[in-house]
Amino acid sequence: MQDIIASSPGLACILTILENAGHRAHLVGGALRNALTGHAIKDYDIATSARPETVRALFADRGFRVLPTGIAHGTLSVIHDGEPFEITTWRRDVATDGRRATIAYADQLEDDAMRRDFTFNALYMDLRGTILDPTQTGLQDAAQRRVRFIGCAQTRIREDALRILRYFRFVSDLGAPVDPASPDFIACRELSRSLCDLSRERVGEEIRRILGTQAGLQTALVMHRAGILDEILPMANQVIQGKTLEDRLTHLHNMEFGLGLIPSFSRRLAAFQIEPPKHEFALSRAEVRQHDILVRAMTSGMQAPELGYRLGAGAGTDALCLAAMLGRTGADAVSCDDLKAGAGRKMPIRAADLAHVFSGPALGAALASAEAAWIASDFTMTSDDIIFCLSGQSSEPTP
Repeated sequence: MQDIIASSPGLACILTILENAGHRAHLVGGALRNALTGHAIKDYDIATSARPETVRALFADRGFRVLPTGIAHGTLSVIHDGEPFEITTWRRDVATDGRRATIAYADQLEDDAMRRDFTFNALYMDLRGTILDPTQTGLQDAAQRRVRFIGCAQTRIREDALRILRYFRFVSDLGAPVDPASPDFIACRELSRSLCDLSRERVGEEIRRILGTQAGLQTALVMHRAGILDEILPMANQVIQGKTLEDRLTHLHNMEFGLGLIPSFSRRLAAFQIEPPKHEFALSRAEVRQHDILVRAMTSGMQAPELGYRLGAGAGTDALCLAAMLGRTGADAVSCDDLKAGAGRKMPIRAADLAHVFSGPALGAALASAEAAWIASDFTMTSDDIIFCLSGQSSEPTP
């Protein structure tokens, strides 16, 4: 664990300053969890006994830039060589309503630990690499990749219903075992209706993270079978071209595995429903547009070469997998090669090349016909071939 400290001079510096000033300070949360489970560390969160005004003075007086990024919850960000470190004063919950908490500062590290969600998120490491485990099971759960709520699962969820989705996100990210008979899983299932009270932005962010994991589709299936997915995405239960949601997610998972594809939020989201869940997940305009493109392509009947030509290799591969998911075409190494071949093609003629023969609506129709013929020829027709074939369709004399 001392390697974490050694690899981050900023972390060591901040912990040292807080300790030398007489305060307790520990690395906590995601960085420590990720280190213990073999995941990359993305950022550093520090928990301290020092009050926010003390933290601000300590670091501002030493020339550090200090930002009040979450001052309402006791969090300041200290910038060390351009890297932010979030420092939060120990807290305890005074009141919760399922969406947000009213907090007060705590005098004991144990109080700060017991308000957290999962046991492996309540581990604390000091400057010397010593780990404190107030729940007594955090280290063991991290080693076994077990996602377990702190204390009573129903109490933790009633404090913040988003913890249901966080539970499944960690299950998916860690490849953790899921026991449908466990108190944690049962609590998530029984309280899943409370997800409807959350902001769509918070729900959408967690769904993005779940679908961004390697096991995201399998996790979504578990949520679907438990009825949890229905609470946030009821339209996903619709049958699309004879395929149930179970069928679609299972087939897409198998194809992704077979082709070695990395997770893609847009590809996976298109498997859930035809209409983009714009409101349900607070999708951006770009995400809605991409969803529409993939859905139109997967239901269009286009073959692999045309998908590559029209959408490019990336989105074309996504559309090919989605079409195969519905049984419309195949998605294998051969079809992917065909798709990539189509992605590099450029139509050999433009509207200007036909303007001396066609005009008005007839020009657009001729260009579309030419494109269809060129695609059908496996992109082998030359511009001269196309113009010759079209010349007989014009009512005007060909020069």
